[in-house]
Amino acid sequence: HGDIIRRYMVEVYPDFEPLYPEDVISSVFQKMASKGQGLEINTSGLFQAPKSTYPIMSMVELAKRNGVTRFSYGSDAHKPSDVGRGFELL
Repeated sequence: HGDIIRRYMVEVYPDFEPLYPEDVISSVFQKMASKGQGLEINTSGLFQAPKSTYPIMSMVELAKRNGVTRFSYGSDAHKPSDVGRGFELL
């Protein structure tokens, strides 16, 4: 998860919002798109401290703007009852 730092920092600094070097991340997404690679949207953060997906949806939008068209969804299930947890919220 490219922005997993949010999970732990919000416990220390509740208003923590990381700054992302958009030019660097955009170049990564452009390279991913050129190789036909996709991005996972993981819902586990919806049930943890950040209360949002990994990556945050603004980063997903940045990926889309930079040509990424393939997305997969994960719930980071560690037990059967968590499989697909949060998918209905996307």
